[in-house]
Amino acid sequence: MSQILLGKPKDWVLYSELHFPKPTVHLKSQASEVACNVCGSILKEGNGLVARRINGNIVFLCSHHL
Repeated sequence: MSQILLGKPKDWVLYSELHFPKPTVHLKSQASEVACNVCGSILKEGNGLVARRINGNIVFLCSHHL
């Protein structure tokens, strides 16, 4: 028979067959993989990306489209 302990466990007590629930972490992120705005190639070995500001916008360009 398993039990769920909702309080903080004490250091000096031996617990047997107890499950301690972990709080769920909800991450909200708008991160995305950076890719060249011209050809869509991603950052990988042998291919570099450079960020340029053009007309107030940030544009990512690979080494072939510089």
